[in-house]
Amino acid sequence: MNCWLAVAAVGAVVTTGCNTSERTNLSSSALLSRAEAATAETDYEGEMKTRTLINGQWIASDVRAYFHKQGMSRLEYMSPPMKGVVIVHSRDCAWRYDPATGRVVVTPGAVRGTPERDFLTQKNYRIIAGAHVMIAGRDTLQIDVVPRNPGNPWRRFWMDTEKQVLLGWEHFNAQGHPKSVSQFESVEFKDVPGTLFEQPRETPAGLSPPWFSRPLSIPALQKAVGFPLVMPALLPKGYRLEHNYLTQCEDGCGAAVALTLFTDGVNSLSFFQTSHPVPVSPHHDQHVLRLVRGGRNYILVGDLDAKLLQAVIDSIPTVPHLPDVSHHPAALHQ
Repeated sequence: MNCWLAVAAVGAVVTTGCNTSERTNLSSSALLSRAEAATAETDYEGEMKTRTLINGQWIASDVRAYFHKQGMSRLEYMSPPMKGVVIVHSRDCAWRYDPATGRVVVTPGAVRGTPERDFLTQKNYRIIAGAHVMIAGRDTLQIDVVPRNPGNPWRRFWMDTEKQVLLGWEHFNAQGHPKSVSQFESVEFKDVPGTLFEQPRETPAGLSPPWFSRPLSIPALQKAVGFPLVMPALLPKGYRLEHNYLTQCEDGCGAAVALTLFTDGVNSLSFFQTSHPVPVSPHHDQHVLRLVRGGRNYILVGDLDAKLLQAVIDSIPTVPHLPDVSHHPAALHQ
């Protein structure tokens, strides 16, 4: 689960009392948009049960979940093997704390609800409202977000029909097989303190504090890292460049790292460029592809079909050049 809500949808308001028939794309998008907005504007907390497929085995975890009306969420894992892990999402970033290492890993937050994201979501996904399901003793509506283009993972959400917040989500891989599912077992709608979402202040010795710059233009990013940047010549169908960031290697080497995010409105690709080998801490269900060429390290991270990702990294130009920022890489069809 890359994010507690890994979608962007059209801004609209919808009433409760939905039936179980499949909706038009527009009305179902409005449902999902309302769920996203309500989840980001409501304080609630409770106990959750998650199940995640890891190395062919389903691992169950007990999780304490907190959602804050300022668009933040916190998941605290209460049982092995992830006991003590904390994952927090806010409007501008996400971070994960692992007590086993004392390390905080930060990633930039997805920019939700922008016209570009809305357009891409509508273009690349079918949003389907389905059956009613009881979760934590409350009536919810199932909403599926299904890709129009092959090779992409997809999502399922359960929206509380009274409060319109999310009470569960499921992640399917590019082949349509379930990879993880999380649902509330009990929920309370009450004030949640904002201090729960602050990052731990301690950083282990030898590690640089994690950080990301504001979004940068490609020329500005190239100047910041001090070496020529490249872009893949091919992208999976529906994906576009979203933002560029400057960050730094977290293992203490101090290397400058360029990060470019591509998105199709729901799913994302992370493309790292650096002059030094650097570690990458992806989510367990993501592929990591590495390429070393001309003294540069290129790393592609994503949850798409492995063949699609391989074609993307293979399309990186041999000769470094400053990309034309007005041009999106060509679409790659599976």
